[in-house]
Amino acid sequence: MENKTGKYFKYAIGEIILVVIGILIALSINNWNENRKLQKIEISLIKELRIGLVQDTIKVMSYLSILDISENAIKNINNAFEKNELPDSLNIWFGESMFRTGWDGALAPYETLKSQGITIISNDTLRKKIIGLYETVYPSIISYEKNNFMDDANFKNYCATLFNNIAWAESTEEKGFFKQRKIIPHNIETLKKDKLYKTFLNTRLGEIEFLKYFIIEAYTKQEQMEMLKIIDRELKRLE
Repeated sequence: MENKTGKYFKYAIGEIILVVIGILIALSINNWNENRKLQKIEISLIKELRIGLVQDTIKVMSYLSILDISENAIKNINNAFEKNELPDSLNIWFGESMFRTGWDGALAPYETLKSQGITIISNDTLRKKIIGLYETVYPSIISYEKNNFMDDANFKNYCATLFNNIAWAESTEEKGFFKQRKIIPHNIETLKKDKLYKTFLNTRLGEIEFLKYFIIEAYTKQEQMEMLKIIDRELKRLE
């Protein structure tokens, strides 16, 4: 009887151990499946971020191109006035000096990521880079445009008193196409002596150069490139 009881006891313990092992295996498989699902979501979100970031790098180049046009135009105007020259392109430069643009980064991928919970990004370095770019770098461009650029309306309103028009483009004979319009001053000699106009121009030049070289070139572009490299490495690891 004792031998039978011992055998039954061992058998029961063995059954319990097998059940526990089965439960642990099931939990392990379930956790693996859940982690795999989260990883697939993470990969999808990172890929979406990458698409938006690539679009933003293109936007930055376009943004810089417009800043280049304004910067060069102002320098050319100043140079022409200093040398007392009136080149044919001067009236084009007047219009180009008024060019302005505004930053419009692709925020939708980041908003999607936030809605899922940014902790889904398992790589700490990448997660910090993402937060830094969208919460610090991009807002710094908008903040500078808003708080450090002189009022664009004031500049153009003053120019409206000096030139025959301040619209830099006009339609062509071919419907849907535009060409650059010459902006002709009412009196070029008076304009050359106008101190307020020169102040507006040189203030605008300083603002453009700071935005271009310090905020865009040395800050935004660098952060974008670094984040793209980290994203590519992380996708390679996850996939």
